[in-house]
Amino acid sequence: MLKQLLRDHRRIIFYVVAAAGVSGCTSATLNPAPPPGASAVPTTLGRALKPLAGVTDSQYLQTAGDTQVSGAQTTILSTAITGGRYVYLESDGRLYPTTACLADLFITVDGVKVSNDSLIDWRQSISLAQHSFNVIAAVNLAAGQHTITLSATGSGSFQVGARANLSVLANPATTVVQYGLPSDTGVLSFNTAGIQEGQPLPKSSFGKVNISTTGQPIVALLSGRTYNGGYNCCYGDPLWNISIDGISERNAYSDWSDNDINPESELQAPMFTHAYFDGVSAGNHSISADASELPYTPPLVDDVEFRIGAGTQLIALSGGMTVSGRGSLVNDQYHRLDYLCIGTSSGSPGCPPVNTDVTVVNSTVTVPAGDSGVVFFAAKSRVQADSSDRGGYVQFWIDVDGVQRGSIGVQALNYPYAVSTRTIGASYLAAGTARLTSGAHQVSVHAMATGTFIHLSLTKDLPLIWFD
Repeated sequence: MLKQLLRDHRRIIFYVVAAAGVSGCTSATLNPAPPPGASAVPTTLGRALKPLAGVTDSQYLQTAGDTQVSGAQTTILSTAITGGRYVYLESDGRLYPTTACLADLFITVDGVKVSNDSLIDWRQSISLAQHSFNVIAAVNLAAGQHTITLSATGSGSFQVGARANLSVLANPATTVVQYGLPSDTGVLSFNTAGIQEGQPLPKSSFGKVNISTTGQPIVALLSGRTYNGGYNCCYGDPLWNISIDGISERNAYSDWSDNDINPESELQAPMFTHAYFDGVSAGNHSISADASELPYTPPLVDDVEFRIGAGTQLIALSGGMTVSGRGSLVNDQYHRLDYLCIGTSSGSPGCPPVNTDVTVVNSTVTVPAGDSGVVFFAAKSRVQADSSDRGGYVQFWIDVDGVQRGSIGVQALNYPYAVSTRTIGASYLAAGTARLTSGAHQVSVHAMATGTFIHLSLTKDLPLIWFD
């Protein structure tokens, strides 16, 4: 909450920086074309229980070490797969700058971009901080062999951190619906003055799909980029959320994404979120990607003006998912600030000491006999520190049966700008020889704070989902 007390002081800093003439291009210079064939047309696939014979269809790849990228397009991970099916693709990991640069990660199929751009622009940042990235796509592959690649490009020099991954999940559901934002949105700004926790926010939909279900759960994923829409002004906290049938669901079903857009953090950055809607009625449902902004404690006002970048992806899946679920902590509605303290260096009550492995959520995942055991896991949260924190970093990961698996999310928090909120994530696809055996498995999300913090916290809204 101390974050909101510095806003007026921070604006003074921003104007000084702007007057000094920060070098670099504006953060809106990269405007990639939308993924080819992006549409909101649902595709229905016939799929029975995933048989053991099909386990080689899905693949999981992960980098062993850091990868240096210096401007030119660089292959991070690549694999081949036989088409004639839908595939769900996701990559998670971390990026850190070695210069004041722009970094962009995306997925291609046969050399054509099919995903969002997970883009971080540090060129105008006064504090360069390691950051999580997230890339998603859903592609209907034609028959034949195809090459799927996670690529990176940008300006300047940066590193893609070790354990960055690429998940290729074949036949993810019987119904797959995908929407790609065809162009950058106009400037978005919302009046959230005086809105309290538990009250709905004004919002605007920037992407929508319709999906038909027989009453089975709906999985929804949203990933893209947002950037400052003002001119040396209007900084703050945009929010993204996924709603169903026009309703912003409770935090047990849908989480929020935030990246503080200002020169103390980034003027362009990834935002990503997910939702798991179970207990839905049979029939057609509308899934919406919604934008708003975080209300501040009065009398301060979040006056952020922002745009959402072309190619941002909204994907919805339903039907045929024999192993799926959510790991929830709270069931509040319209609550953006449900916090879980994960580390203190000053003995704050109710907080574990820094450098503690904190279990954020633990869930039992049951694989039925005869199923392939190929299951995808996604974890997300938001990182919140205090204005007086001397800084450090947060690590975020997934354990399966007590073993650390998948990518690792990292968010660095630099003094005196540690207060800036970002979204953090991790993912893992149990596939190949690592597919899950039949029976019950313990899957947990973990976090660790390292550094000097009063009470570093994550948000509790829907930290974990899984589906096959």
